[in-house]
Amino acid sequence: MASDLELFYEEFLQETIISAGSIGNFIEPTFTESMCELLEEEGFFTEYTTVNYKKHGQGIKVDAWTYDFDHGVLNLIISDFTESEIIETLSNTDLEKNFKRAEKFFEKSLDLSFSKDLDESNPASSLADLIFRFQEGINKIKFTLITNQILSSRIKSIEKLKLLHYDIQRDVWDIEKIYRAIGGVDPDPIMINFDKNPLPILPAHTGKGSFQSYLLALPGSLLASLYADFGDRLLEQNVRTFLQFRGKVNKGLRKTILTTPEMFFAYNNGITATAESVEINEVNGHYELKSISNLQIVNGGQTTASLFTTSVQDKKEANLEKVFVQMKLTIIKSDAISDDEFDEESSKIKASSIISNISEFSNTQNKVNAADLSSNHEFHVRMESHSRRIWAPAKQSTPNNTKWFYERLRGQFNNLQSNLSPANKRKFLSENPRPQLLVKTDLAKIIHTWQKLPHAVSWGAQKNFVWFIEGNKQYKLDGIQKEWEKDEKIFNEEYFKDIIVMAILFRGLDKLIMKQSWYDGFKANIVTYSIAKLRDIIDTTGKTLDFDSIWKLQETPIAISNLLLEIADEVNTCIRNTPPGQGNVTEYCKKGSCWEEVKKLDIDYDLERINKHLLSKEKNKVRQDDAKKKQKLTNSLEIEMYVVGKGADYWKEALNWGQEKGLLGGKEIGILETAAMMPRKIPSQQQCKVILDIEAKIEEEGFVSKSS
Repeated sequence: MASDLELFYEEFLQETIISAGSIGNFIEPTFTESMCELLEEEGFFTEYTTVNYKKHGQGIKVDAWTYDFDHGVLNLIISDFTESEIIETLSNTDLEKNFKRAEKFFEKSLDLSFSKDLDESNPASSLADLIFRFQEGINKIKFTLITNQILSSRIKSIEKLKLLHYDIQRDVWDIEKIYRAIGGVDPDPIMINFDKNPLPILPAHTGKGSFQSYLLALPGSLLASLYADFGDRLLEQNVRTFLQFRGKVNKGLRKTILTTPEMFFAYNNGITATAESVEINEVNGHYELKSISNLQIVNGGQTTASLFTTSVQDKKEANLEKVFVQMKLTIIKSDAISDDEFDEESSKIKASSIISNISEFSNTQNKVNAADLSSNHEFHVRMESHSRRIWAPAKQSTPNNTKWFYERLRGQFNNLQSNLSPANKRKFLSENPRPQLLVKTDLAKIIHTWQKLPHAVSWGAQKNFVWFIEGNKQYKLDGIQKEWEKDEKIFNEEYFKDIIVMAILFRGLDKLIMKQSWYDGFKANIVTYSIAKLRDIIDTTGKTLDFDSIWKLQETPIAISNLLLEIADEVNTCIRNTPPGQGNVTEYCKKGSCWEEVKKLDIDYDLERINKHLLSKEKNKVRQDDAKKKQKLTNSLEIEMYVVGKGADYWKEALNWGQEKGLLGGKEIGILETAAMMPRKIPSQQQCKVILDIEAKIEEEGFVSKSS
């Protein structure tokens, strides 16, 4: 019987082949693209660019790259994909061969003649040029191998090495590691050993319960080193995982590090962290920390990143040996946590809930608002609700109706399948096909593209998610929190369907572009710019896209696909025509000037052929108004169901408590008395809204039901 990994591999291989359009030459690039998206989502890097460059005769290969300009970290990504029907083993020889190919590309790029010999239209030319120009600013090189093979069990570890005078780090993502990540499991828990230099640690708990706490002082150099090795993975559970490190506090941190490093401990609030386990030795009545398993910084990301950044940008002035940072460490054992938010029988609290509370309650440097806690924000909850209820019409290729699965929490899609029988899993995937999985970062890119912000989208998934949540003045984005507060009714069923239509356009063009004879890289930029240009063209007609017609089709109409490909061809030429001083293509695409040039593209696109897929703005407004009214009704029904569901005894308890505390007015007492008489009396819609306001008020004052 096949193992879960083997079944996953079979499914994964077929999906990759299908996505590549069954064209052999495109299978590995498709694999590279999907894996880079996964790694970006996992926080291993941001703003990747695919190049798919190889010279077999010269032993040179690189498939994608990222460059962190702030920290001087270059990441060269190599793919090793096989179409074997069974999982093959990657030997140490193959491992070294792959890494050597990327290393050779880097070494050759240090010579200007290499980039000049490459065709400027080749994405590898931009990479080689970047390496040559920034070679003095590169502080670290990462080589990441992604493969659908499994790493040989003989390979116990991958050591850090030196390349010329550069520090290098090697990382391997094999099929087993990919399987764990896609399944929502941490592919590589962060393990840190202090065997050589144990750290003094002070227990701050009693007993041996599920949760233990400690206090310790971390050397600044150690914390910076940890961030250099693990990056944003240290901050995975942090509510600010996607939020930029910015603001006045960072300037203050840098000033302290440079001028009075010995005062850093006194001035800084320190960091709050969690771990799965620790190894502690007792020596003469004192305690020493020897190792930490799965360390996560839940508050203090700014402190951590600022220490590392300052150590890189101010190498000569920064003395981290004099810097110490206080750490509050809480141990949360995974085997002691229930799957439910709160399990009355075992009296255990869900780990994610604990971590979220620690983060929210301990954050004193910068206020954590509802938008920061994005996964639990009402917007995402509602999108999740829509995605579970709304059936999409059947396509010609699929006889049954399906759903678009919105993944509010990481790993949700796979976690829901984990305990299903084979038959129920097939049923689940039939109703929720993997190609119709939509994650939060996808949402941000898709919406910003349709808002004609391709230059913003070109900054990458994480930055776009930040701007989607928080807003951005430069791009005139209010952020979802403000928009929700302004009018939450706009986020209705039609809004969700419109997003799906945008996703259909986005993903449809993404697949088509790779098959075009003119295509040679920069796919992500071409897609966002082309769809934004389409929107700009449609706007000139005084109409809007008929989202309903495309929703019914569940695929991009042929006429629109053809038009998008024509636009994409022009966009490809335009963005490659980089003006002097504007950087390479990738950097140019991030600038408003690039979007202005694309907007100027004046070609006769013959819009008559897509006219049946356009709608007057007047009709579209009627459509949106009707959807808002429907959402208002839905909201009212949900409120009524909540009030009735709580029951008369609950509201009687709330009434008595509120009266005892003197918090209720005469009108409020009367309405709660009505709720306390259910089902003999049922509060009206308006009364239910008032009841929710009363509940919020008394809960803020400390009301907790004894029966809940």
